[in-house]
Amino acid sequence: MLGVPIVASNSGGIPEIVKDGENGFLIEAGDISGFHEKILQLLENKTMYDAFREECFVSAHNFSINNTITNTLKIYKEIHSETKN
Repeated sequence: MLGVPIVASNSGGIPEIVKDGENGFLIEAGDISGFHEKILQLLENKTMYDAFREECFVSAHNFSINNTITNTLKIYKEIHSETKN
C-alpha cells in the first residue's frame, strides 16, 4: 500500500486494509471479470487512480509498525484489566 491503488478479493483480513471505493476495490474471490473491470477502471480514470493513490498513503500510515504496536498493546491492556475483575 505504498501509493498504488489496490484491487483485491474481499476475503480474509484484506477488507481491514482495503476500503472499497476509497483506496482500491474489493472483488468477490474468483470473480476474474470483476478484477479485470476494476483494473481497467483505474487505468482509464486518472482522477480516481490519483485519489486512491493518496488514500493508500493514509492507509499505510494507519498500519505502520508503531500504530500496530500501540493498538495491540491497548487491546492487551483492555483484556488484562477485564480478566482481573
